[in-house]
Amino acid sequence: MLAVFDGESGRFLGRAGLKHWPQFDETELGWGFTELDVPYLTAMINAANLRSIRVAERLDLTPVRKDMLLDNPAIVYTIQRA
Repeated sequence: MLAVFDGESGRFLGRAGLKHWPQFDETELGWGFTELDVPYLTAMINAANLRSIRVAERLDLTPVRKDMLLDNPAIVYTIQRA
């Protein structure tokens, strides 16, 4: 996991990334959506990565546009703050 800080104030916002919890034998995907003052989050997914697209859709992310990321076609998915 990575600590996430506000770039202007230096305030700790939360954590993001992957963390394996051995006591549960599970890996957590964490992000600080509840702590971040942002209206939405995005996921830029390689257009050929069907498994990641399915994960994004299962998490209720919505495709909003096609784009290029590192010279590869990508689909940008988003989830809005409730």
